[in-house]
Amino acid sequence: MTQTRAGRFSRWISNRPATGAQMKFFDPSDPALFVPRRFGSGFSLNTGAVAVKLGLVRPDDSLDDTAPYLDRRAVTILRWSPVVPLGIVAATAWRARADGLSAYPINWNWKTHPTRFAPAWIAFGIPCAIATIAAAQSLSAGRNNSGTSLPEPAAAGELTPDTTIDVATPAFCLGEAVTCAGIALATVSSARRPDEANPALVAAIAAGPVAATGAAVWAVRRALNSIAATLAHDRTSAF
Repeated sequence: MTQTRAGRFSRWISNRPATGAQMKFFDPSDPALFVPRRFGSGFSLNTGAVAVKLGLVRPDDSLDDTAPYLDRRAVTILRWSPVVPLGIVAATAWRARADGLSAYPINWNWKTHPTRFAPAWIAFGIPCAIATIAAAQSLSAGRNNSGTSLPEPAAAGELTPDTTIDVATPAFCLGEAVTCAGIALATVSSARRPDEANPALVAAIAAGPVAATGAAVWAVRRALNSIAATLAHDRTSAF
């Protein structure tokens, strides 16, 4: 009985080394729900497997295979997307100054009641710093390790399978920045009602993976549509 349960549970955990596609949070080719973490040790949720189970993508719709066919506009949107939640964090911190509160929550218990408080510069400085790093990392995703720019993505309607485009990093960074924005908003609401539970905190934590997965799925589908449109145009031109 124990071995059966262990065998069932092991199906959900990937035993692949944390290299290549497995270093990314979105790997539809791996059916395991938990994969080696992108940073540090341990495991994280493989949102690619979740997207496959929901019917959003197919197992062979990997970011590595589809990213080269993204148009310039799509790649630009992805790279700049974390800047939006970063702006929300900054605006929330600026707006909090009008509340006149001396302390804001920086920790909550499992019931989402705030348990620890700190000055505003700490409470908002942490999510602002993380969102800033995420935005900077996303914007630099178009450069390789030597610091030189990678080839530009394909123009709309063009197929350039030899182009190297990093889609996973901007999508992952978008999720991090969205989580920070949600936590900043939850911080304000908990500070105004410190004696009440704040379910918005749970939504803030869940919003990050949802945003990252949505960005990855959008990129895959846009690339596939670009491929289909180009192939259809080529077939029409052949006659």
